[in-house]
Amino acid sequence: MPLLPRRRARRPAVMIAALPVMRVPRPAAWWIIPVIVLVGVAVGGTLWWLLADPALTAPTPGSAGAGTARGEILRTALAAGAGVGAAVTLMLAFRRQRHQEAG
Repeated sequence: MPLLPRRRARRPAVMIAALPVMRVPRPAAWWIIPVIVLVGVAVGGTLWWLLADPALTAPTPGSAGAGTARGEILRTALAAGAGVGAAVTLMLAFRRQRHQEAG
C-alpha cells in the first residue's frame, strides 16, 4: 500500500504551444565605449611595446633611418587595433544571426 494515493494528472483541454520568450535587446551605447577603449589599448600597447626597444628605432648604417622602422611599428600597431575591431565585428554578426534565427 503506497503512502500517498496517486492523483491523476489534469490535462488542459487545449494544448497551447509555448512561444520562446525573447528578452528586449539592450541599447548599443553600453558596448561602444568599451570597444573604443579596447582598440585604443591594443594600438597603444603595441606601440609602447615596440617603441620601448631602442634597437628597433635606432638608425642602422646603410638603412633609410629610424623613420622606416617607426613606420613599420605604426603599421603593426594599427593592424593589431584592426584585428581587435574585426573580432568585435565578428561577435556582433554572430549575435545578430542568432537573434534572427531565434525570432
